[in-house]
Amino acid sequence: MLNILQLCDSALPTGGFAFSQGLEAAWQLGIVDSQEGLFRYGKQSLESYIDGDLAFAKSFFYLAEKMDNEAWLNLNYEYAAWLTSSLARKASVQQGKAWLRVLQNLEKNPKLKELENHYRIASLGLYLVPILTSSLKICNYSFSEICTIAVYTNLRDLISASVRLGIIGPMEAGRCLHHLLKYSEKYLQDSSLLQISDQGGAARFVSPQRCSPLCDVAQLGHEQLYSRMFQS
Repeated sequence: MLNILQLCDSALPTGGFAFSQGLEAAWQLGIVDSQEGLFRYGKQSLESYIDGDLAFAKSFFYLAEKMDNEAWLNLNYEYAAWLTSSLARKASVQQGKAWLRVLQNLEKNPKLKELENHYRIASLGLYLVPILTSSLKICNYSFSEICTIAVYTNLRDLISASVRLGIIGPMEAGRCLHHLLKYSEKYLQDSSLLQISDQGGAARFVSPQRCSPLCDVAQLGHEQLYSRMFQS
């Protein structure tokens, strides 16, 4: 538990605070125009992240020890195609590199270097979701723990961005994050990610889905902003 708290700590230099998860564009475009609008956007962004990115994460989790086969290679290509915004792809690679560097420094596990070499040899981008999932699987974290880390850091960065954009203040941000985390816990439990299959084990592969078109529009619109504070 204490290790999970450290990996969720904002003090780790993983670069998440340079990105707003599309919130900056949503704010400027009027998609988010109030505190209530921020909470709605946070829920939609969370649902999109769980149903899309974490569905990919589940597949990466089970292929983490089979990085030399075609299924693993194709999964990386599919995830790169899933990121439709060039800024989102760039942001994900920057965070993936930073995450792997931090974890290599913390864990001193030689398999983490092997993971990096697999991506380098295959000329694949170090996108955050596959790198975070595979690296934590290598370090013996369960998929449930990986989901906890991924969801918390994603929401933390979104709410932090809302404070710096002046949408809400620090006290309201804490309350909003608290409610979003409670919602995320229920949404995760109700999703197919952690459900048990008919064979008695966790289902290994879940099809990713896009369920929040407004969040996608906001992310794509970030490139067109005249002035911006965040990189995505």
